[in-house]
Parts: sequence; C-alpha cells; structure tokens
Amino acid sequence: MENTQDPKYAAWRQSDCAVKTWLLDSLEPEITASVGLISTAKEM
Repeated sequence: MENTQDPKYAAWRQSDCAVKTWLLDSLEPEITASVGLISTAKEM
C-alpha cells in the first residue's frame, strides 16, 4: 500500500510500523540484523 495519496495511507503506515516492531522484538538479534531494514511488515 505504498500509495501516499490514499487517505488511508497514514493509518496503514502506523499499523505497519507497529507490526514491524512486534516482529523485530520477537526475533533473535542475528535475524533482526538481516530483516531490520526491510520496508514493510509483509516483506519481512
């Protein structure tokens, strides 16, 4: 959902960031280093 013109983008981005944080917090540091820079939770 990378369409910044969509009115729902801000809410989606906030939710996506929360999910990414949850995923990163649940991973081992070695794995976090390899997926930490991926842009969306879906891609992770």
